Amino acid sequence: MTVKIIRLLGCFWLIAVPAWAQRMDSTLLDLAAYPNSLWLTGQNAAALADWQQPDYGTTRIGYDYTGGRFRRPQEPAQRHDGYLHSEGLRSVKGWRFGGQFRYRKNADQSIRYSGVHDPYSGNPFVWMDTLAGDWQRDHIHAQAAVGTPAFGNKWRWGLMLDYHLGQGARRNEPKPLYRYRNIRLAPSVTWRPNANTVWGLVLTAGFVQEENEVGFFSVNSALLYRLRGYGTFSRSPVVTAERRIGGTDTQLRLQWQTESPGGVSWLAQAGGGLRRETVREGIANPEEGGLFREWNYEARLRRTRSVGRHNRIADFQLTGRSGAGRDPIVQAFTARHNHWEMVGEWGRWRQTDKQFRHWFVRPSAQWVRYEDQIARTEWHVWNATLAVDWQQRFRRKQSWVWYELEAGYRMALDSRFTAARPTELTPVLVRPDFQVQSASAAIANATAGIDFQTARFPSLWHRLTVRAAALITGNSDLGSRQTFSVGYAVVY
Repeated sequence: MTVKIIRLLGCFWLIAVPAWAQRMDSTLLDLAAYPNSLWLTGQNAAALADWQQPDYGTTRIGYDYTGGRFRRPQEPAQRHDGYLHSEGLRSVKGWRFGGQFRYRKNADQSIRYSGVHDPYSGNPFVWMDTLAGDWQRDHIHAQAAVGTPAFGNKWRWGLMLDYHLGQGARRNEPKPLYRYRNIRLAPSVTWRPNANTVWGLVLTAGFVQEENEVGFFSVNSALLYRLRGYGTFSRSPVVTAERRIGGTDTQLRLQWQTESPGGVSWLAQAGGGLRRETVREGIANPEEGGLFREWNYEARLRRTRSVGRHNRIADFQLTGRSGAGRDPIVQAFTARHNHWEMVGEWGRWRQTDKQFRHWFVRPSAQWVRYEDQIARTEWHVWNATLAVDWQQRFRRKQSWVWYELEAGYRMALDSRFTAARPTELTPVLVRPDFQVQSASAAIANATAGIDFQTARFPSLWHRLTVRAAALITGNSDLGSRQTFSVGYAVVY
């Protein structure tokens, strides 16, 4: 994996390094996220040339810590993450190139009931044992995008390549291990019928593969649980075992953006897709381990208004996922889940030469439902959340000092849990997951940072950031969840 990391970093550096010659004010990186952009909202590489962001490069390192009892039962009790991230944007003769590279090292403590990359990916077919242990993970994520010049003053074409590679293993026996690979290709196009309107289309094709092993580096036999739903499972002792998950993920997204008189911009986006994964157990004589299908949907409407130094945003998003798993024994779709979320945002931002501020109000609602026909288990939750976000940035000679505060509350409006045929996993996996997702919780986030320059390297900006966040339930049995992050970045 070390060799692959070096190669990917070297390829990305060809994109990022040439931007050193330009002087970059650190605030431009943040301000470019506020106006409407088909690239930012829909990963449309053909729209890179329309993105209001000058060429830049940035490299940062950081550390994240997450801990606390308020967690889903297959999540780690504590997580320690170290990362290296580099990204950049470069324009060459009408072409625009963007890319990013990220390496993350995870040390997860006390994970139970999981032997896979992500037990909450939606796929119900999870390998596990009942032992708790610490995991070590290494993941790299690379992305490259290119947008063409305009053809006939109307058409632009683009292509994005996204690659995710990772592996992880538990440190204590029977030492389950996974290897994960995910590659996505996203060709795109934009069409501009007039100077104020642009249409965009993005097609995404993803290919995922995960390999799981257990017992290969152990002297003890494993008691392996094969989850087949939300409470349903098979169990057997094994000396060594392996399986492979292969899947595809296709998405289609249609976009529209227009600029109106008075500084008003509208952006609309709609799309959907199908994710399909097949599980095969064994390599020499593979057997069916489950089939998972998930449809997903999205719709978004965003309005921005910019008049002088006064700017406003109104944004609404609707996303949904509907998945089903076919049990390999009964040969029927017995496990289902549905996730729907509505998120709104309304706010303002203002910039002067020496000061910048924004404030947002973000209401949202979420509906979650799980069903297991074999275990006769069904539960659903309605949640509503309201959060307020405030950021302020001050210019001090050759530096910017800034802070951001967010406060909110998530309230469970309605919830129900039914388990007519419970299994031994119902009280340790299914019901605790329901309790976490149906719990009301207060939200508190605070971030502070400073961007500064030095006399020796006047073209560089240095950024130091500290962030603390918490979810607080007020329930002594559930507790709270805390996150702490610190990072250093160079912006050029």
